[in-house]
Amino acid sequence: MSDATLSPYRMQNEQLFQEYVQLQTSDCTLHSGMSKKHTEVAVYLRVSTGDQTVESQLTSLRPFLTAEGYDVDECSLYVDEGVSAKEYPSFTDRPAGTDLMQDVSDGKISKIYGYSVNRFFRRVAQGATWLDLMKNKYPRVVIKTTDCFADSTTATGRMVWHTLLMVSEMENEQRAERTQSGMQRLQEQLKKSSHAVFGWFYNEDEERMNPDWHQQAVIQHVKDAWNDNKGHSFSKIARDLNDWGIPTSTGRQWTSSGVSRLIKKPSKMQDQLHQFTAPKTFPVNIRRVKWS
Repeated sequence: MSDATLSPYRMQNEQLFQEYVQLQTSDCTLHSGMSKKHTEVAVYLRVSTGDQTVESQLTSLRPFLTAEGYDVDECSLYVDEGVSAKEYPSFTDRPAGTDLMQDVSDGKISKIYGYSVNRFFRRVAQGATWLDLMKNKYPRVVIKTTDCFADSTTATGRMVWHTLLMVSEMENEQRAERTQSGMQRLQEQLKKSSHAVFGWFYNEDEERMNPDWHQQAVIQHVKDAWNDNKGHSFSKIARDLNDWGIPTSTGRQWTSSGVSRLIKKPSKMQDQLHQFTAPKTFPVNIRRVKWS
């Protein structure tokens, strides 16, 4: 039988198929037309630096929120861009975080979603405090992330949150240790550092760090003045240096913590000072030096 001549049986099936397609299409149109923005569902996004974007977080959240019954574009977005969790550990320290908590307080938010726990917090203390606040003051607000799909209103969810916070803090500390270790190796090898080191400057000809003998005289003065905690306080030494117009390596005024670091956490470059011969005028009278 040619396709041009259809049997009643095929014609009946074709009609049923078309009716089915039309029904599905109309259902999709109906659902699409009835959908509205879920303003009560918050999505919190954060990146630490200005050259980062939240697009990758949004991409990962889309299927997660779809499984939850939401479209990320229909939810209320709270975005903190260029906001480091280390510098701004609490929600109230961040612009979007502040807005989110205000809306939670006003009863506008029933659910909070995020890409991961470490996008909310990087420290156990701040994360645990916030979680306790949400549990005690806003117990009906559900919090979920892609790495913690058990909501925060359950004991399991809170346990996973705390575990992930501990992992995040450990990763932060390990990263800091690796950075510090790398900096120390550079200093031990007298290679150029990414930041200014008091008492040293980079010699372009020798392609290594060399002592700044005027600043080395300041370091020697600080050691003598402190006298192994038997002399002046760090605050007194800092005041004297500022009164004498002696700047730090970054051109700023001295603080007690800055002076303390010269004594308690000296640069590893100081261990290599023996490689250099001090000028006959060393140590100079630091009060007579014209500091720029």
